[in-house]
Amino acid sequence: MYGVRVQPVSREEQNGPGFHYIIRWRQHQRTVRAKQDKQTNSSSSSNEFDERRVAANITELVLGGLPVFCAYDVYVVSVNDIGPAVAAPQLVIAYTGEDGL
Repeated sequence: MYGVRVQPVSREEQNGPGFHYIIRWRQHQRTVRAKQDKQTNSSSSSNEFDERRVAANITELVLGGLPVFCAYDVYVVSVNDIGPAVAAPQLVIAYTGEDGL
């Protein structure tokens, strides 16, 4: 498991109705490439991000079912009914913890 926390955006900064977050994650790409290099007949691993839509009033989300001690590429996008935020999201390399903590 991995917990993602977002800093709440004030109502004034939401700039429109339907404000929410989209949290995206995937196994860190260097880790994926290293695993592929070890396998001679490896199938192509996905570069696609998993994602979850999160309501504006939720500031913490626990992503379950992830293996422990693994690196993940994670980023959060702020979105409203007009579209995504203008500011580019920052990609963070995060690690799952022992027993999902």
